[in-house]
Amino acid sequence: MHRILIFVIIVSNWACNRNAPKAVEVELPNEENLYSFDFERAAQLSNVLDLSQDEDKLVFLDIGTSWCLPCQLMKEDVYTDQVLGDYFNENFINYMVEGDKGEGPDLRMIYDVKSYPTLLFLDSKGAEVARKEGAAYHTELKRLAKQALASRYPN
Repeated sequence: MHRILIFVIIVSNWACNRNAPKAVEVELPNEENLYSFDFERAAQLSNVLDLSQDEDKLVFLDIGTSWCLPCQLMKEDVYTDQVLGDYFNENFINYMVEGDKGEGPDLRMIYDVKSYPTLLFLDSKGAEVARKEGAAYHTELKRLAKQALASRYPN
């Protein structure tokens, strides 16, 4: 059983570090309503950065894809957690971008994204404060968030 689990993890990580396979994408209806995280629906990161400056908050940016298994697991398991969502909604402007659509390819280049998901914490000018390549579950994501906030407000 452990060998199968390790194999699945290795294959999913390998797949998310490669270009998108030719697969049929399935769109979930009204997906953003399923999350406890309030993800901004802005068309561009520049709008989110303006909001970040207005609200004096950092930006939490998730760059993922619809074909990446760890990305989908985060959507199902992490972004639906109410306690974690409340923490992020209070402290960050949350923004999710498809890495292979819209402005995603540009952001991939700007932030040197090599794997999915890439989780970034940005200041209101778009400078990277903290980064995680690959999925982060509850404890690790909250630790990263606290690290980002601490770097912004050092003792």
